Amino acid sequence: MRFSYAESVDSTLLHCDIACHRHSHHSHHSHRSHHRPDRRQRHHHPTKFILPDLVSHCTYPLRNNPYCYPISRSSEEWFLEVANHDSRQQAAFLKLKAGELTASCYPNADPFHLRVCIDFMNFLFNLDDWLDEFCVKDTNAMAKCCLAAMRKPSTYKTSKKAGILTKSFYKRLTLTAGPNCQRRFIHSMKLFFTAVAQEARHRERGIIPDLEAYITLRRDTSGCKPCFQLIEFAAGIDLPDEVINHPTILALEEATNDLVTWSNDIFSYNVEQSRHGTHNMITVLMKEQGLCLQDAVDLVGRYCKMSIERFEAHRQLLPSWNPDLDRKVAVYIEGLQNWIVGSLHWSFDTERYFGKRGPEIKQHRTVELLPKGSPVLPGSSHTNSRGLPTHPKTSPLTSPVVGVRSKPKSKAYYGGRLNPLRFFRMHAARSTENSPSVSVK
Repeated sequence: MRFSYAESVDSTLLHCDIACHRHSHHSHHSHRSHHRPDRRQRHHHPTKFILPDLVSHCTYPLRNNPYCYPISRSSEEWFLEVANHDSRQQAAFLKLKAGELTASCYPNADPFHLRVCIDFMNFLFNLDDWLDEFCVKDTNAMAKCCLAAMRKPSTYKTSKKAGILTKSFYKRLTLTAGPNCQRRFIHSMKLFFTAVAQEARHRERGIIPDLEAYITLRRDTSGCKPCFQLIEFAAGIDLPDEVINHPTILALEEATNDLVTWSNDIFSYNVEQSRHGTHNMITVLMKEQGLCLQDAVDLVGRYCKMSIERFEAHRQLLPSWNPDLDRKVAVYIEGLQNWIVGSLHWSFDTERYFGKRGPEIKQHRTVELLPKGSPVLPGSSHTNSRGLPTHPKTSPLTSPVVGVRSKPKSKAYYGGRLNPLRFFRMHAARSTENSPSVSVK
């Protein structure tokens, strides 16, 4: 009984909502207090859109790790030393504030474990940036380098930036991560690279997938799954496969992934559309269902709110294993909850999506559309379609990340994700203890 309900509640909530959208969408929003763009603007050439109020809908407590500031700054120094960014790239990278996101997602981690988590987050955001410029061949080369560095972090030899960074954070992760956690982390990264390669194929061919295909792909391009393994790592637990592969746990992970990723599609849309990006749920809905921009934004907002409701519904279905496992599962579920609330608030703290206007936009929720081809957000330097830095002359296409020059990207340019900071039925799996010093080699 529990299993059948857990497996059906997601599709019931989501697919029923899609089916009835055309009949109920306008009446659903007719009583909102915020001024909506007028009818002509909504359907032709909008100049702005209104964000859904996701922050108020999420009532989970926002917590911050007390070691956030010093560990974040140390991690930034670690990354920049290897990445060798120029001054423009460095300034844009520091505006990302990946450490602040990580500290709110792992608020109980000690300094050592928080440092590894922040290092990975800084790496993941920039990995995503590099891959945004790569063709399928180069993406696969990047995957081979990074996965080899994870499998043999002490012995794998590489001069590539991505490989050096991977060896550094992953070698420290293995000091305390349990075997289940390590295995699942590598598996999740394989899923990430496979999905990003598929996205590169879409980009090269100018393909915008349908909604169902997009949702499936986005759950892996989001990079959320390895971040969920870090919940175990940071807490010093290593859940057995029988727990992680339980349908209710999988559904809780999926609801979290969806909220984090779909809300990111809303927050990153403005930057993406200015770069003609199409890998975004809003763009998919506008194409597939013929929606105007504001209606598509509102619909994705409804899906985000439903994801939180799905999370709570599945939390009520959690079985009991034994007292010790139940305690560890509770820690893991709280970690997923921290990702939901932490990512929402961070989206307005980072300068990645709204420049310096994030706190202001968080209040009034009105986003003025950037013109097509706009080079940067206000107050930023050169950035790519995902809001991350590139140099006007030296781009990730020629940087020694994998040692292969990428093909120029197609006109069907994709953009901005959480990384992260990219969802319906994927089986992954997730780790452990000790707390050595925070030294990095």
